[in-house]
Amino acid sequence: MIISGSRSSRSYTAAAVSLRDRLSRSGLPEPCLTPSGAAAAALLTLLGERAQVAAYVCHATCSGRSATQGCGATPPRLDASVHISHRPRPVNRFQLLTALVLAAVLAVSLSTVQSASASTYSVNRLRYSTGTSTQMIVVTAGGYRTSYATLETFYRDRYGHWQRAFAPMAARIGYNGFAPPGAKREGDGRSPTGRYGIGPFMWGGNYNPGVHYPYRKLVFGDWWDEHTGSPTYNSWQYYPGYYPPFASGSERLWQTLPAYNYAVTIGYNTYRPVQGAGSGIFLHVGTGGATAGCISLTTQNVLNVMRWLNPNAHPLVAEGPSSVILY
Repeated sequence: MIISGSRSSRSYTAAAVSLRDRLSRSGLPEPCLTPSGAAAAALLTLLGERAQVAAYVCHATCSGRSATQGCGATPPRLDASVHISHRPRPVNRFQLLTALVLAAVLAVSLSTVQSASASTYSVNRLRYSTGTSTQMIVVTAGGYRTSYATLETFYRDRYGHWQRAFAPMAARIGYNGFAPPGAKREGDGRSPTGRYGIGPFMWGGNYNPGVHYPYRKLVFGDWWDEHTGSPTYNSWQYYPGYYPPFASGSERLWQTLPAYNYAVTIGYNTYRPVQGAGSGIFLHVGTGGATAGCISLTTQNVLNVMRWLNPNAHPLVAEGPSSVILY
């Protein structure tokens, strides 16, 4: 716990240490960025110690979590710089017991609210299994017809609970919206509905922005085969020319910029691909409008997602209308 103010006071430092000891003996956890931290703050107020709480740091709770996940990783300490407007008044056992009971009730209430909020996350309402994945991307739209969608990112914490990685992001999908499950067809302008994998590599016209996946920088001759009937249908192909056997309907990736400045392959119809069922489904940079079936975000959001995704987390993408993929 760090208590800070405008003046130093050795006498109050001793009193604060005594207060910390009383908290410790009471069994209440050290204040931290959790409901128990709020409870301890309430207890400080009830005990009459009028100080400004500048930060809560709880080493036990945060052990194993990175600073980017919202918690420090250093043990609690007590700052000597404090200010108090009056001497701490004596606390009898009845006051302390009352404060502890109220603090416990507050902690339980806040935990309940926090749990209820997390239960509404889209990842917790998916109709698809998340399996062993510890990273999930969920893309939802208001229906089948719209090309506007929302992309959400989640990670599974050490306790197995899903937490947000980034704030929800505005996304665009196919100009004809989402296709019903199993109904996606080549050239229909619709994004597929379902759950898919990521990778096995990331790519783009720009240099590697610092991702966990292998990365390929586009060069002349990089194609995505989208020619129905081709033996290499729906796969990356290198052909150093403009007229490969699969040229009809296929994409010259190196020329599709800025959309493919940065891109991630979504594993739709990539394993034993069904001819004509749709190909070339990516997460890529938006160009101001709908896509032909991919998911697009702003450049910064694409970079954030790319740098966050980790193959060791076995990330998955679930996409489709909210009423279809969510309970």
